[in-house]
Amino acid sequence: MTTLLIDGVHVIFEGLPRLRWAAGPWRLHGAGAPAAVLDHVWPRRDELVHVRRQIDHGQRTVVVVDDRVTVVTLPLGRAPFVPFGALDVGGAGAGERRLSIPRFGWLRDRERTRGENFLARIADQQLPTGRYGEGAIVIERGLLGTGEPLRFVFAGYEMSLGQLQLTIEHMFRPQPPVGARPAPGARHLGVAAAILAA
Repeated sequence: MTTLLIDGVHVIFEGLPRLRWAAGPWRLHGAGAPAAVLDHVWPRRDELVHVRRQIDHGQRTVVVVDDRVTVVTLPLGRAPFVPFGALDVGGAGAGERRLSIPRFGWLRDRERTRGENFLARIADQQLPTGRYGEGAIVIERGLLGTGEPLRFVFAGYEMSLGQLQLTIEHMFRPQPPVGARPAPGARHLGVAAAILAA
């Protein structure tokens, strides 16, 4: 799964989830299902302009990223070519292809740099990492309450749909003016304490 639309927000899963597969001409075992062959890396060249234009025009977009390696080694039969958006990094054995899927390569330079800096700060432990169940979630806290449509989320585990919805709601919720107090009896979501941020 590469993308979802949740409450009008375009959610993109970065890294290896951007690999798109097609049924191959051969089968893995006997009469089973056809083996998957690498078809392309999302977004395709023709989709790239559309995705960037949507963000430029204010489409709220969340990029979910983790710390998993974005390199995959596949038999040549399953990766017959190097698709747009991937790099052949070499080092594969005979009959194999080793591909890297660079993170944020589909974004404009400014946004790509922002995403890379976000990940670097997490790797250097410059950002607090909150616990939400068994894993960690980190968001760009400095963007809370702003109109910036593109946000990055680091997830140290696979988030459920409900966790993703709460995180999105937290990131895009308008912030109350400084000094504002919640109305008596107002409902308060407990997700804020579990989501620490940049």
